[in-house]
Amino acid sequence: MIPRRFFWLFDFLMMGVAFLAAYAGAGPSLFAAVLGLAGVTYWFVPPRGSFAVWNVTAHVVASLAYLLVCALIIVVGEMSRRAKVKLNIAVEKLQRSDETLREAQEQLEERVQERTLNWHKRRRNSEDCWTPLQMPGWSKSKRQNHFGEYTGGEAVWLSAGRVVGPAN
Repeated sequence: MIPRRFFWLFDFLMMGVAFLAAYAGAGPSLFAAVLGLAGVTYWFVPPRGSFAVWNVTAHVVASLAYLLVCALIIVVGEMSRRAKVKLNIAVEKLQRSDETLREAQEQLEERVQERTLNWHKRRRNSEDCWTPLQMPGWSKSKRQNHFGEYTGGEAVWLSAGRVVGPAN
């Protein structure tokens, strides 16, 4: 049996096992648990410097309790580590989809700017076609054409090569 003054060793061993379980996995933490038990048995259990023990039953019970607690720590640590790996994979997928969405948004904005520019160009070109056309026989003072009809304006607007109507 391990003297009570050495119980703190198991606390440190279990902290090491917990750290390894969380960051390195089940294999290294199980190896550390068994190696720690062997080290405590060799250096701290009477007779020291040997694996022979005076109270075998108490040592086996204490060793099984230690290994059971270490096994629980390893299981919880492994679950935590796997959840962390899944979370990292999900974050990477989310970052990739975020990048894809950003690229699509940039492409869409470029298309909108291009179409807006084309629309302004077409509008400017069509405004060039919407010029007042002075028709022969139109009078600014009378607002009548040469047939004597009231026109309501002094010029006719031309759009895409056809006469639309008098300007107001």
